[in-house]
Amino acid sequence: MTFFLLLVGCDEIDALLGGVTNPDVAEGLVLGMQVDPGLDLTNTAFAGGGRGAAYLSTIGGAPPETADLTLVSTSNGILPLTGRGDGVWTTNPDGGLAYVPGETWTLKRDGSEILRAEAAGPASLNLLRTITEGDEFTIDIGDQDYDGLLVSVVDLADGTQKWSNFPDTAGMVYDMLLSEPVLDVEVPAEALTPGEYAVGFAALRANESVQTTDVNALASLMATGVLEFRALTVESAE
Repeated sequence: MTFFLLLVGCDEIDALLGGVTNPDVAEGLVLGMQVDPGLDLTNTAFAGGGRGAAYLSTIGGAPPETADLTLVSTSNGILPLTGRGDGVWTTNPDGGLAYVPGETWTLKRDGSEILRAEAAGPASLNLLRTITEGDEFTIDIGDQDYDGLLVSVVDLADGTQKWSNFPDTAGMVYDMLLSEPVLDVEVPAEALTPGEYAVGFAALRANESVQTTDVNALASLMATGVLEFRALTVESAE
């Protein structure tokens, strides 16, 4: 213990212990968006472009009912987040956001920074453009330097989202990036009946625990990535 104290000052020890014992948990998610040329997402939930979200909870307790949360970057300035209930806050779904790989994003609570992350660049993947009904459809980024994977399948006939693993509750971002990292996703066969689809995938990179302030450093994180949409045709097996 004496040797440890010689290496780390009292201020650093207080900050470390405070970050570990703090009951407040925060997760941030920022997604840019790229769409295949000719792929029309106008009538889908992704028509607004990139988006951001925050998820707040407390260790051993209920999520806060109210909070003043904002996302900040050089290209966007200050983006307010709106509470959606159950510890979830999001940017305006119709407003979009400018996403520049390498740029720094911060999540602020009541004007003070709690999370910080550098915007990750897009993955490099070649996806099938045509499959037959019932075929396995898997997206795998295990050979690239990312920490997690989000996937969304949108039916272009009616604009509805047929399947996704997008987080909708506090704790899901942590689970898919740190607790049980998701680097490959198999889209269920029943989600891909014959038709035309837009398949979106976002390779996520998480920040370091030192990029957290005034929240639990072990349970809080911020992730960024580019949500890329590709066209997919599912042909009938008959």
